[in-house]
Amino acid sequence: MAKLYFRIILLFFAPALFIPVAAQDHNSAPVKPPEIAKTLQFIETKNRIGHEVQYEAAVHGGKLFLHPDKFTYAFYDLGDGHKHTDEAATGKKAHSREEKPRGHAYSVTFSGAHKATLKATGQTHGIYNYYLGNDQSKWVSGAKGYRQIDYDNLYPGIDMRLHEQGGKLKYEFFLEKGANPALIKMKYEGADKLEIRNGDLIVTTSINTVTEGRPYTYQIVNGVEKAVRCNFKVAGKEVSFELPDGYDQNLPLVIDPVLTYSTYSGSVADNWGYTATFDSVGNIYSGGIVFGGGFPVTTGSFDASFNGSNAMMHDIGILKYDPTQTGAASLVYATYIGGSGAESPHSLVVNNANELLILGSTGSSNYPVTSLAYSQLFKGGPSVTPLNLGTLNASHPNGVDIIISKLNSTGGSLLASTFLGGTDNDGVMVNANPLVKNYGDQFRGDIVVDASDNIFISSMTSSANFPIVDGFQPLYGGGATDAVVCMLSGDLSTILWSSFLGGSLADAAFSVQVASTGSVFVCGGTHSNNFPTAPGGHKPVYGNNGDGFVARISVTGDILEQSTYIGTSSYDQTYFVQLDQSENVYVLGQTLGTYPVTPGTYSEANAKQFIHALDYNLTNTVFSTTFGSANAQINISPTAFLVNECNRIYVAGWGGAINSPFSGYLGGFTTGMDTTSNATQPNTDGSDFYLMQLSQNAASLDFATFIGSPTVPEHVDGGTSRFDKRGNIYHAVCACGGILGNFPTTPGAWSETNASGNCNNAAFKYAIPELAADFIPSLIPNGPRETETCEPGTFYFRRVHSGGVTYLWDFGDSTTSNSPGPLSHSYAGPGNYIVTLTITDSSTCVITDMAVDTVHVLQASGSVSQNAIMCQPYAVQLEATGGSSYSWSPAAGLSDPFVSDPVASPDTTTTYTVNIGNSSGCIRTLMVEVVVIEEPVIVNFDSTGICRGQSTQLSATPGLGYVWTPNYALSSTTAANPIASPDSSVTYTVVVDAGLGCVYTKYVEVLVNSVPQIQAIGDANICGNDSVQLNVLADSANYSYQWSPAAGLSSDTVANPMANPPVSVTYYVTVTNSGNCQTTDSVQVSVIEAASIATQGPVSICETVPVQLSASPATGYAYTWSPDSTLSDGSISNPIATPSVTTTYYLTATAQNCTFTDSILVTVNAFPVVQMPADTSFCFGSSVMLNTIGSPQYSYQWSPGAGLSDSTIANPVANPLTSTW
Repeated sequence: MAKLYFRIILLFFAPALFIPVAAQDHNSAPVKPPEIAKTLQFIETKNRIGHEVQYEAAVHGGKLFLHPDKFTYAFYDLGDGHKHTDEAATGKKAHSREEKPRGHAYSVTFSGAHKATLKATGQTHGIYNYYLGNDQSKWVSGAKGYRQIDYDNLYPGIDMRLHEQGGKLKYEFFLEKGANPALIKMKYEGADKLEIRNGDLIVTTSINTVTEGRPYTYQIVNGVEKAVRCNFKVAGKEVSFELPDGYDQNLPLVIDPVLTYSTYSGSVADNWGYTATFDSVGNIYSGGIVFGGGFPVTTGSFDASFNGSNAMMHDIGILKYDPTQTGAASLVYATYIGGSGAESPHSLVVNNANELLILGSTGSSNYPVTSLAYSQLFKGGPSVTPLNLGTLNASHPNGVDIIISKLNSTGGSLLASTFLGGTDNDGVMVNANPLVKNYGDQFRGDIVVDASDNIFISSMTSSANFPIVDGFQPLYGGGATDAVVCMLSGDLSTILWSSFLGGSLADAAFSVQVASTGSVFVCGGTHSNNFPTAPGGHKPVYGNNGDGFVARISVTGDILEQSTYIGTSSYDQTYFVQLDQSENVYVLGQTLGTYPVTPGTYSEANAKQFIHALDYNLTNTVFSTTFGSANAQINISPTAFLVNECNRIYVAGWGGAINSPFSGYLGGFTTGMDTTSNATQPNTDGSDFYLMQLSQNAASLDFATFIGSPTVPEHVDGGTSRFDKRGNIYHAVCACGGILGNFPTTPGAWSETNASGNCNNAAFKYAIPELAADFIPSLIPNGPRETETCEPGTFYFRRVHSGGVTYLWDFGDSTTSNSPGPLSHSYAGPGNYIVTLTITDSSTCVITDMAVDTVHVLQASGSVSQNAIMCQPYAVQLEATGGSSYSWSPAAGLSDPFVSDPVASPDTTTTYTVNIGNSSGCIRTLMVEVVVIEEPVIVNFDSTGICRGQSTQLSATPGLGYVWTPNYALSSTTAANPIASPDSSVTYTVVVDAGLGCVYTKYVEVLVNSVPQIQAIGDANICGNDSVQLNVLADSANYSYQWSPAAGLSSDTVANPMANPPVSVTYYVTVTNSGNCQTTDSVQVSVIEAASIATQGPVSICETVPVQLSASPATGYAYTWSPDSTLSDGSISNPIATPSVTTTYYLTATAQNCTFTDSILVTVNAFPVVQMPADTSFCFGSSVMLNTIGSPQYSYQWSPGAGLSDSTIANPVANPLTSTW
């Protein structure tokens, strides 16, 4: 028994993403920081969260914690933290207190498991440090991240692995031979709900939903991966796996589906989607209709403007995309095609010359046709409104013709174009036609080419005079429409043959294919019980309420080789026909009957879509089956059908509200249709596209998925889309909803949003390959497709699909690899390198597939001048060569940072980087250093000059060596800062060696100023209070003067001030010239002190009382007093005066020729005359008034004062205790 593998992918639907940030390890080489949110990392916890949690990982909306025997998920709902406040949104005042985020955690325990050893591999760049909180014991540094965690021996013989795939968490179980998958039991604790939905395990919490995708299980048998059917099984809180088919069955195909490219048209105008096809290199062509201007036409397109006569009209809009490109580069061309009426495209195909053929309908007589066209004449017909949508769809007042047009590969030239039809309406059906059962059936039809690029169409007509050439049915059968089948030349100039195909009621042909024999197969619908059939057909008799049909027509078109009804006794209709390698004939259709199901086929009871395979002769059934929901409801309107070289069957269609009975159609909803575990969209809102692949003979459902918006119903408005033989579908979509539309698009698509107010013609390419070598070159791991880089060039290559057993990469430079990828390759030099990947798998239909791409390593060019030495203040010119653009940095100090040869004058040594761009867009980055030698600064610290006899210090810095000249009066001629002491002005020269060849010659002048020549005169002896004039004799009148002290001078700043000092003083004068040089001299002024009695002042005495007079100074003078008759001595300084009357005495004092005079008044006062009262006696306890008679001007003082009423008045009252005098 081979190993058994389980693979489960988890999808997290949560409101936030938490991403750890890696800290760079500064002990290792710098690394590029990890790209945010592109890869999952399992980071060591180092017991930070507890010893049981060994690793943690950020998942969408929270964290995953890994224990030895379980997982723990913790999710967070951050609420409106990322939105505006409630106040801004609703006008209501928001709460100021922040609300805490909600969380929900649940665990998944592996019941009965060992505590496994966790092994981490795939170490990522960087380290992680966690310094959280104040508890340093919980700090962690140096934690590493890994891409993969293995649980070894979780159960006996069972290992488990966790890693990322496609941006999603994936876990896998690996079972050794003999290991029992029933041991695997996972107990979910803490989840709100567990349920299985469409095979997926849905885990619901209070804040999010986690989807664990249906397990993909496989075995490696003889080196080949083979799938094993496996389902989840839920019992209460426990989840396990069941394998209903065991291990060793014929295994279904392993499929790896990818939405390769999906885009809106980006049209501002309303733009509906109809039809799509492909070319030999996988480009997408999408056709629809455009209502007005605003379609994103490209430069050089065939028609850049809208042609409709009014807003009700619509042109055809064609877009071509290159899905290997991104953004604007992915839109190859976009063009209008149309006339003044309304046009619609029904089917597109690309011929062998990569020219696009358009089958459509027009109501415009001026639709563009070419000169060699089969018909340049619009024939029209009665007024018709096919969709009958009122204001939403144009009518054709002059009827409708079929048109066929051919554009060149660039969309810039209309190579051929023709009308085709009769005088009634052609190419369309109206709602009243009983064959219209689905929205868009009005615009069905098909166009294909053969190996010679002859053109075949299938359609319908109401024209009895439709042009018939050599047809097997030359006459119109009758009814609302007949089917028509035509073969035209590749230049559309000739109908090689054409024929009606129909009975007396409504008939239409929807699909056409050409067999290797040249015979032509068509299918469609009929209400005619006399529809042309041939003997031996599978079902020669009409059923009821409409049948499908399939017919084989001869190479020449003149023989109906075979024709048969297809269907039940109820409504049936066939929409597509395909041929397998044995030229068995397959038809895809709808039924309301009980369609026969061949045993051994995948089928769904009561389903109303059928596939029926007949032999080449349309006689015998190979198989038939039904698919869809089990509610007896038509689910989809078929849009594409393919049978490939290995007879695998591919189906596409759409369903939903627009096609439901509520809209007047038979179709229903996509709800209930099967999907597979590898579906990219396993769920539906009921109005989506549906893609399906069945194995050979429809034995099993290999793949099925929905494609569409979760909220807006998608559809097409008519027409066909196509699968290529590799299983890629190219599909048009009418994606509506305006700017709120959310049809899934791919990153980097031409337009990821709907630019109109209503609908855009979206287009997608979806790969359902068996074996595909497609790969994507990029410049970073998992990056967008890029094919150009500059040398040195490294590309990263990754495959679009899985699968394959052997691999051979040829990188185009004589190196190869057998790695399955992803891988990188570095190219040593510039060049164009053709990269080829060849993969093989003998168990697949394709066996070998090859993909080729070309990568371009462009040459960077340019050189830069050598490092430069800049001697300030001079600049240097830098020079870069070999480029077409230049960018220097830093820009500071440059004359122009965007020229090849800027002038550089930086302030300090600077390394400049120049990016040299060439015409290839490559940039070579070079550096040049400008070493700045600072210009020496020479300084004289006495720059205004020195006085003769003084010194000054000179300085010249910075520098390495100095030579001063002349050597006159210098302390040194080689020092940086010598002392200069010249006695006359001199200019010194210094030569400074600043290093690195920078030599400067500098000059400094030392000015020597003369000193003033002066003599101060005015030495003098002066009498007190006298003045004397001082004077300075100078050799110049232009001097300034400063005397000190200033006291006693009339001015202290003139040459000749008057001096009147109170005492003897020495005056100093400082004389300053214009050079600030000074001379000082002095003058002595001696002052003879004046004699004076002013200090004694006037004297008042009583009669006969002497008084001493006093003059100062007391000595050194000769004194003469007058009158001297009442003086004790009239020649001394202090005689005693005894005047009897008031007298003025005059003093004359003489000393050193100075004579001083003064005077003093001595006033003589008479004694008072009073009469005292007589002595008196009185009784003890009595009182008596003492009454004195005297001048009222006298003052009185009695003593003792005791016993008196007042001792200071003339008549006090006396009351003594004892006798008193």
